[in-house]
Amino acid sequence: MLTDISLYSEKHKELLYELYVKELRLHGYSISTIKNYSRYVRKFLESSLQVRDFILTYDNHARETIRLVYFALERFYRFVLGEDLWAAVPIAKKQKKMPRILSKEDVKKIISATRDNIENLCIIKCFYYAGIRLGELISLTWEDVDLDRDVINILRSKCGC
Repeated sequence: MLTDISLYSEKHKELLYELYVKELRLHGYSISTIKNYSRYVRKFLESSLQVRDFILTYDNHARETIRLVYFALERFYRFVLGEDLWAAVPIAKKQKKMPRILSKEDVKKIISATRDNIENLCIIKCFYYAGIRLGELISLTWEDVDLDRDVINILRSKCGC
């Protein structure tokens, strides 16, 4: 049985919210994730609904939005209240979809369309030939590029590896 948040005073809820944001920072979540998670936890704390009922208010939203709401609340219950939301409120597994792969012709068109802009050409070629993500590309510095060995060191990847 999960803690009934509706029994807390508004002042207590605000303290729980502030503790939650601090915990997300301590756990190394990105600013974007903290912003998204805290927005939904704030709405949850203001709603006075039970967790299951709050999540169901998003049933007409995209599956990813529902999962975002769920994981925001899951972290809140785990980090702040020390409770296991997984056991009380299960969630459907994420549907896996295959990425769309560009054909060689598509890649050639994109590269030829950027020939006049060397910066965009470098970005497109880096995406294609190195297979890196946007966030990894944005965080690259010249120190990450070893021109002698033809190597790019990805030090700040999505998984934190």
